[in-house]
Amino acid sequence: MGAWRVGNDLDLVAGDFVFTRGLLSHWQVWIGAAAAIQYAAWLLTRYARRNAAAWQEAAFGAGLEDDPNSETASRARTAAANL
Repeated sequence: MGAWRVGNDLDLVAGDFVFTRGLLSHWQVWIGAAAAIQYAAWLLTRYARRNAAAWQEAAFGAGLEDDPNSETASRARTAAANL
């Protein structure tokens, strides 16, 4: 959206931009929103990976070395494969 608005301002894009007036008519708003969304996605991915590793260790970490054929070990392999 930001690139479309910049192109529209430079007369490089045919047709009008969707928003011609107001806050959403400025390309800086769209570029800033894209940067904020990208940063939020990065934070959520980092949070999810850290919590998934902690959950997996807490749920399946103990006792796997004792009996690799146990039901707990089987569930841990299945859960790890589904991640």
